[in-house]
Amino acid sequence: MIIRLLFLVLFLNLNGLAQFDNEIDSLYHTLAGSTSDLEKAQIHSRIGWLNITSRPELAEAHIDTALTLYTSLQDSSGIANSHYRFGVLFRVKGDYKKASSEIDQYLDHVKAQNDTFKTVNGLYQKGVIFSLEGRYEESASEYFKILEVYEGLNDSVSIGFTLNSIGIVLKNLRKFDDAEEFIRRAIQIHDNLDDKENLANTYNSLANLFAEQNLHEKAMEYYHKALSIDEELGIAWGEAMNSMNIGASLIARGQAEKSLTFLENATQIQKANGYEKDLTETYSKLAKAYLDIGELEKSQVQINEALKLDVPSLLIRNDLLEYQSKIYEQKGLFKEALKAKEQSQLLRDSMYNIENTRNISALAARYDSDLKDRELELQAIQIKDQKSIIDRNRRERILIISGIGLAVILLFVLWVVFSQRQKLKDQEIQNLQRQKEITSLEAFIQGEENERKRIAQDLHDGLNGDLSVIKYKLSSLDSSTDDMTSTDIKSEVIRGIDRACEQVRTISQNLAPGILKEASLKDAVKEYISQMSASSGVKISFQYFGHQNPI
Repeated sequence: MIIRLLFLVLFLNLNGLAQFDNEIDSLYHTLAGSTSDLEKAQIHSRIGWLNITSRPELAEAHIDTALTLYTSLQDSSGIANSHYRFGVLFRVKGDYKKASSEIDQYLDHVKAQNDTFKTVNGLYQKGVIFSLEGRYEESASEYFKILEVYEGLNDSVSIGFTLNSIGIVLKNLRKFDDAEEFIRRAIQIHDNLDDKENLANTYNSLANLFAEQNLHEKAMEYYHKALSIDEELGIAWGEAMNSMNIGASLIARGQAEKSLTFLENATQIQKANGYEKDLTETYSKLAKAYLDIGELEKSQVQINEALKLDVPSLLIRNDLLEYQSKIYEQKGLFKEALKAKEQSQLLRDSMYNIENTRNISALAARYDSDLKDRELELQAIQIKDQKSIIDRNRRERILIISGIGLAVILLFVLWVVFSQRQKLKDQEIQNLQRQKEITSLEAFIQGEENERKRIAQDLHDGLNGDLSVIKYKLSSLDSSTDDMTSTDIKSEVIRGIDRACEQVRTISQNLAPGILKEASLKDAVKEYISQMSASSGVKISFQYFGHQNPI
């Protein structure tokens, strides 16, 4: 009952299939005249969907045909849709392993298409399947994924619906405080949005939560709120379900007679709308109510009515056998009472075995899930380690490359600095050489200038004086000069010419001493010193060191 409340929309859709007989007939008629494989696939898919709860084997054949046609057409959307419907079909049939496998295939398709809406539908189905298997933690995990998607889309209605679903799963986990928190959050959202239909559904969830804790007064408060909205909106299924729940709460509080009004109202609505699966539960509640007030025959009528229907719930069947046993016992039919009691015990054993099998399956599934989680965690650690190694190697390569780059840059800088310094040194050397050349040239020019001055002075002081004397002496000669005088003048002129010649030789000797051409610098210097000593009377000594090289 709780799972059906959790998925109200889907439940109403599937339980209303009896109303689609005309549509099914029309679909068969269209299928007979269709020549398009795509149209045939769509018709088979629709017929299968409409028959899921009433004729599951027929539904499976039609969905399988649709899947074959979609596969031949390579229609990925149709293939995904077929897997989704197979998932719902197998869930309804109770084959949760196949249902989960089909939904997984559906999710693979829609995720590849980045279809958020269809992905959420698939996750919801996974949540339902896990909940039916008793794998409530995994169911909650799927709903939290859905909640994250809806919060990202800022879809308030869907957020509220999902919060309600999480609350129901938490109730099944007996985390009552957490369940109440999520359901009340859902109520606040639906109330703010004035979304009455979902508000009624959420009130019902909160009432079920209180009923689970035997807080029947609180439970009835919210059942009445839900019933009021369902009556206002004309939601027959909700009216019947909340009326039945109110009746059950009244029975639990010892008010069986008062519960009859609500249970009879629920029965009438369920009969009128063909809600047979819910009707069996209401008959069971009525049987309990009549039994509690001592109306044994009326209680027996309700039991008989329930047994005429297909009772899918082992729990309801067990309750009916318990009530039957008590009726027989109160009538004094102890043999029949014992037989009913034994049947009830066998049924309880069967339920116990089923529950054990279900718990074992849930534990096995949880173990497989935990094992996969550990494997994934180990793979994640390995990947993290590999990534760490890769990052470390990358950092080392970067450091090495950076070091080489810095070394190259440093060498380049040093080379540039060295080159600049070398250029400066070369430039300095060139400047020194030029400066030396300039100095040498200046010294050479200065030496020539000094030499010209000396020569000019020698010519002026020496040769010029002698020539002037010779000129003077010669000018004094004339016809009147006697021979003696003439002879003296001639002698002086000759001496003057000799001195002049000597002066010329001296000047010439000073300009280019012949000894420089014939001997070494040492000999030239010694000769020059000798002449200086002779002419000046000053004694000059000369010493030399090293090899004697010719000039």
